[in-house]
Parts: sequence; C-alpha cells; structure tokens
Amino acid sequence: MKDLIIIFLFVSFLIISPAFGELKDVPPEHWGSNAVNDLVSRGITQGYPDGTFRGDKYINRYEMAMFLSLLYKNAYHNVAVSDKLVEELKVEVKNLNDSLDQLNSAPKSVVKINSDLTLRARSGTVKNLEGSAGKADYRFSSVLESEFGSDFHVKLTLDTLDSSSGSNPRKLFTEMVNIEGRTVIAPFGFAGDLVALTGPGQLIHREGGNYFSADDFTVLELPYNSLSYSTRFRGNYFSLSYVARSQDDFGQPFSNGIEATLVLPKYTIPFLNEVTLTFTPRYIFSDSLPPSAESKDLRGELGISIKPAPKLEWKMLFGAGGGKATKDRYYTNIGFSFNDYFDTGTYFSLSASEVGKKYRIEGLDKHEFGLINSFDRLILDGTADLAMKIEQEITDWAKIYYKGDATLDSDLKYGEDYEGTSIALEAGVIFYIPSGMELDVFNRSYEVPSGVADFTDPGFARIAPICSSITGISLSYNF
Repeated sequence: MKDLIIIFLFVSFLIISPAFGELKDVPPEHWGSNAVNDLVSRGITQGYPDGTFRGDKYINRYEMAMFLSLLYKNAYHNVAVSDKLVEELKVEVKNLNDSLDQLNSAPKSVVKINSDLTLRARSGTVKNLEGSAGKADYRFSSVLESEFGSDFHVKLTLDTLDSSSGSNPRKLFTEMVNIEGRTVIAPFGFAGDLVALTGPGQLIHREGGNYFSADDFTVLELPYNSLSYSTRFRGNYFSLSYVARSQDDFGQPFSNGIEATLVLPKYTIPFLNEVTLTFTPRYIFSDSLPPSAESKDLRGELGISIKPAPKLEWKMLFGAGGGKATKDRYYTNIGFSFNDYFDTGTYFSLSASEVGKKYRIEGLDKHEFGLINSFDRLILDGTADLAMKIEQEITDWAKIYYKGDATLDSDLKYGEDYEGTSIALEAGVIFYIPSGMELDVFNRSYEVPSGVADFTDPGFARIAPICSSITGISLSYNF
C-alpha cells in the first residue's frame, strides 16, 4: 500500500508540476504562453539553447523528429506509470474483496424483536332484552427473529390469542407459541428456501352468552405444522409442502396433506392488462379414521388475478375435490377491489363466494381449505356469501370504514325459514396516533332471522338472538 501511495503522488507531481523555466520570447500575456509552458514543463520541448522558443520560425524535419521523440517518451512513461498503478489497485481491490468474503462467511447473529399489544373494551346488547353486558380483554404478541449468517433464519412467536376473554383457554406450547426455521438449499441446482413451521392451524374463537353473538365462532388463522421448499425459476414460483392438520388435544394431527403451488409469470393481455395464474393441487389423507370413513381426497385450486389498471384488481378462486360426492365438492370466490383509483383516499372491495354442500369430509378436514368471510367466519358447506367493504381516508391521521356480509343458503335465500343465514354490518373510525398507536371505535350488528346461526360442526345448531349489536373501542400499540 505504501508503494501505491508513492506512485500516485509521483504521477500527480508529473501532471501538475509547474514549468522548470520560462522562455525569453514567450511573454506571459501571449495567447499561446500557457500551452508552450505546459509542453516545457512536461519535457516535450525545451526551446533553443539560447532560451528562446522562436514561435514564428518554421520548424524543420530534425526539429520535428526531436519533438515527436520527446512526446512519445513522455506518453510511454505516463502509460507505464498508469499501468503499474492499475495493477496495484487490482491487488488492493482483490485483498479488500477477500476480506469482505471472510467477514460475510463468518457466523453472525442478528436479533430483532417486534411486539404488538391490543386493548379492547366492548358492550353488547340484544334487541328486546333489557340491559347490556360489558367485556374487556387484551391480546399480546411478540416476534423474536434471529439470523445466523446469511443462510439460516429463526422466528419465534408468542401470541396470547383470545385467552384473556375467559371463554377460550389456550395451550401455551401447542397453540400460543409458533416457531419458524428457514434456510437455503439447492436440490438439483435449484436454490430455494426450506422452511419448517410449528403451529395449531385454524382455531375457533367462542363467546359466552348471547350479548356477543356477533363475535362468536370467528376464526384465528395461525400456521400449521409444516415443512416446505420454495424456489423461483424462469419467472415461475414453485413450492412443495407437507402439512400436518386438524390436531387433537395433544397436538397430534388427525390428517396430513401434501400440496404444491405454482405461480406462473405475469401475462400481458389486451384489455385485461396484467394476468397472473396460480395452481395448487392437494392430497390429504389420514391414518386415524375408521376403515368405513373417507380417509383421503385429492383437491385442486385455480387462482386468477387480473389487473386492468394499476389500482384495479379482479380475483377469482376455484376449488374442487374428488371423493364420493364430486359434484358437491367445490367452492368459488370472485372479488373486485378498487384501491384509491382517483387518488381521493377511497378504497372499495366486493366479493361473492359459494361452497358446495359436501365440500368438506367429516374427520378429514373439519375447517381446512375453506373460505373465510370479512368478519373472520368460515363460509360453510352449502352456503353462499356476499361481502362489501369501503374505506375513506378523511385526514392523514384518520379514516372511516363500513363493511357488510350476508350469509345465504345454497339457493341464495335469506330469512327466518332458512337456518344459518345472517347479515353482519360494521361501521367505525380509525385514528392513527403517533408512536405506533391505532385507535378503532366501532359498532357491529348481527342479524339471524331464524334464530339459528351458521355452525362449524355438522349436526350442531348454534342458537343466536335474532338481532344483537356490539359497540367497542380498541387500542393497538406496536413497539
């Protein structure tokens, strides 16, 4: 490095050093004096022995030969110095890259912690029933992430879920703690992520009494126990997973699944603009069911996303299964979203869903693979669902929203003669408070005209008040 610095200073000196002497007949005010003195300082010309330049004199061939020889020697010398400088720099850059490679390959651990705390207070009322009931609860979650080198990542999540409500005791290690491990592998030359997850899957939230029927039988979506590999090639995304589902009280799976997902590159089609296709085949099976029960099924999903404009999107999802009742083993979902298209802070979405009468197989997939509506409820077999949501930003720190969801029977009928049909509505205001806080004030109503609400288990009828509502306030803090 010392030699490199010396060479650099020497070249700089050659370039910027002043003239060694001044020629008698080249006055400083002459228009060509700077150029003449520059040639002298570089040793390309020296003038005549008497100290003159004789700028008006014709040059002969001998003088021209001497001038060109000095010019060549000066240029060759500078090129040689520059080449040596470049070679020295190459060595230094290589040494620096080697040091960086050693630093990157050395084991290192980076720990990140992110937490959320939500405090909620609710008051529930039932039409034609005097009085009301109040509840206060909280939910705390904390995510600890650690990276070991560049290839291994671990995430530990602690989530109290709905355990503070008093109606939902949760198990610490099988439900409230989830672990994710991620590393990079390259089978058959395809580099990708290998991810192992632990978790309980979907959990059903229950509310005690009739005052809070609007929040009863909602779903908490959590990861399943799974092992997956994902990669990208030629613009495609591919994943292959083994999933353990439907756990019993001891965390043992009732059923298992092998599923793959293929997301094709985005296509550009006239009038539709950007189109994305997703394919997901699934094979689910169980070793714990009696021989007379259906213990396996092959299913598939096709997802289509269409973006005719940057802030408009259509989504379609079609699912189908095999088994003994193929024609009733299906579901469909079609949705449209309008995301601040006119830059007015307005967001609007609309969706319609339908699930076949025998889509799920009892004991094999009690809750899995189904659709969930905008109020976090399962869309059950033999029902249809219509949902709408609109949000309007009113300032940088507040927005209002309104959403509704109608559950209909398979013939798209609703009323007191059709059990399981219902309508849920909610309106609220969200305030964004500095320092990562968010305040939500809302009112939620729930109408069940038949008095029998949608139910999760076949053969289980959930009695619910015909009309109930909840008014609440929720404060969330991220830190």
